[in-house]
Amino acid sequence: MQNRLWLKTLITFVTSVTLSFTALAASPFDIPPGLVIAQEVQEKYGDSLMQSEGVVGHGLSFDQNGKGVIVVFTETPMAKNIPKVLEQVPVKPVFTGRFYSLAKPLCGGPPSERPPECSGDEENTETVIDPKARFMRPVPIGVSSGHPDITAGTIGARVTDGDNVYALSNNHVFANSNDSVIGDPILQPGPLDGGSEPNDTFAHLTKFAEIVFGGTANQMDAALSLTTENDLTTSTPEGGYGTPNSVTVSPFVTQEVKKYGRTTGFTQGVVDSVNATISVCYEGVLICTKSATFVDQFVITPGTFSAGGDSGSLIVAMDNSPVGLLFAGSSSYTIATPIDTVLKYFGVSIDSDTSTPPPSSTIELSAYGYKEKGLQKALLEWKGSTGTVDVYRDSEILQSVESTRYLDDINQKGGASYIYWVCNQDGDTCSNRVNVNF
Repeated sequence: MQNRLWLKTLITFVTSVTLSFTALAASPFDIPPGLVIAQEVQEKYGDSLMQSEGVVGHGLSFDQNGKGVIVVFTETPMAKNIPKVLEQVPVKPVFTGRFYSLAKPLCGGPPSERPPECSGDEENTETVIDPKARFMRPVPIGVSSGHPDITAGTIGARVTDGDNVYALSNNHVFANSNDSVIGDPILQPGPLDGGSEPNDTFAHLTKFAEIVFGGTANQMDAALSLTTENDLTTSTPEGGYGTPNSVTVSPFVTQEVKKYGRTTGFTQGVVDSVNATISVCYEGVLICTKSATFVDQFVITPGTFSAGGDSGSLIVAMDNSPVGLLFAGSSSYTIATPIDTVLKYFGVSIDSDTSTPPPSSTIELSAYGYKEKGLQKALLEWKGSTGTVDVYRDSEILQSVESTRYLDDINQKGGASYIYWVCNQDGDTCSNRVNVNF
């Protein structure tokens, strides 16, 4: 009886409101026959489900028997008034916790002091490429980046409109959740990881999809920043998935996917739900003070697929075909936008060109600090030098070398901060300055 009254209330509510954004927009998903009926019911009751206390989203999936179900994501395990069935379509409540935009990294500091979940190889952290480090230009995709006023997120991909190349990431990574100005510098690494102006600027904000906070539905959290082939490559660092294909694919339930991001590096997961409507918190922890609703999203498991700081990562299929743009999640699920939605909005395509750009006329230095048996060490690498260079640490010349690599055995314990740079011995050309923190 109670379920019938709930259905009657829902029907009254749905017929009294105008058509939702979801109903008006063309779906970016290829809905299989087994989900068609569930999709129709979801569209009919979706707005009302989002009004239910404790509900933070809903999507489409299959149960263990292969039958289409409506998945309802809840903020608490005790969410009430969620029906078990809607017009003969099963409703599956899933406790996810609140979804957050993933731009507040939990993993900072030197690699030796980070928790295991922040590294892809706990037994050999000193040799693992660190996506939080500053990389020699052109930088790879999948590494730390961000607007000067945020913490850090991830460069998703290099994209092109046929004339220029751009870095793709989230609005809340490149455009500070709308609070930015076109032309603002974009850093690699992000500010939390030591990036600063002007030495670490590799791109400039060009365009972003504005996030509407409140009740109006959004389709993406995305932004583009103008860069060059000398500043950004098309591939992840070694240990990632490599270069994404230029041909995209639509996400579907049970699809196996992978990504490379600033915090968790290379991870793999499975698409759990599609055609999802999700409420995402952008400010506040215990109490959310600023949220936005997104439609036409997809959901990935397990929870280890992403963490804070992975925002902006490109999600690809097992054959490296781009699938989505990661932007939010909880401890157990990741939220992403179908990549075709993003690319069509900006009028760009994934750049899969792997040709080597022309050489730079300046020295590009990257420095990576780590600890070995508790002792500080810094690995320096550079390109663009001619002949012998002088290696500097805090204005002191450490050594003159003819190679493009130098290991500084500092051999001090505890915390410290050092500034490194290198100069050609003729004194005419020096590198950028890199801050290494322990």
